[in-house]
Amino acid sequence: MKKLAALNVFGGWLVLIVALGLLSGPAQAYVYDDFAGTGINPILWVDRGPDYGLFSQPGDGNLYFSDPSGGKKDSLRSSSSWNMPFFVSLQYTDLLADNPGPPPGPPIDFSGSSVNLWIGYTDNIVAVYECKWGNGYYFRAAKTVNGVATPLIDLIPTTVNSGWLGINYDGAQVSVMYDDGSGSGWHEIARIDSFFTSDPYFAVRGYNPYGNWLNFKVEQVQFNPVPLPAGVWLLGSGLLGLMGLGRIFKRN
Repeated sequence: MKKLAALNVFGGWLVLIVALGLLSGPAQAYVYDDFAGTGINPILWVDRGPDYGLFSQPGDGNLYFSDPSGGKKDSLRSSSSWNMPFFVSLQYTDLLADNPGPPPGPPIDFSGSSVNLWIGYTDNIVAVYECKWGNGYYFRAAKTVNGVATPLIDLIPTTVNSGWLGINYDGAQVSVMYDDGSGSGWHEIARIDSFFTSDPYFAVRGYNPYGNWLNFKVEQVQFNPVPLPAGVWLLGSGLLGLMGLGRIFKRN
């Protein structure tokens, strides 16, 4: 019985370690681009504008976005679309912007001045972002269907200007999430049924059509052709229960 108890305890810890590995999403993906070289790699990225040349890569390990005068947006899109499920994430730092808030009257913009991660194609995308809106910074997500944007969640206030943005696509659903660097891991903020009819791309976007200026750095983009399992963020408590069973066996 002691051997059985030991095996249960060992098994519980082993599965917990595996789960924690899954929960630490950024560490599990492959580096798509760490921006170590000089110049944006044309094999990996295509500048899709509509305002071109706002991204630069000087060779110091960062991708820079800068719109010093406001009113612009630019996307670096993956050079290939993907006919498979995947998880993609980006790590960004030094998000700074001046944005007085939404413009008066329609159409109300949903992004503020933001660093974006999006997947999709043409005018059909799902995006997650951190934005500067008025006096605060916020996480948010939106979908754009045939060019019409709709927010997926209300603004989530934050005090950070760096972190991770992630999108999980399993072929049937799209999940958007963020990690604010506090040590609590990924937070899923919206999950919707996929409306894509073509294979999606992914892209890094700087979005500032109504802001006065916007700057940020991207340290790396990670890509994993295997999406995070649905509900992976709920694994921890269940596995802790397995460890509790091991302790019960030990007492017996």
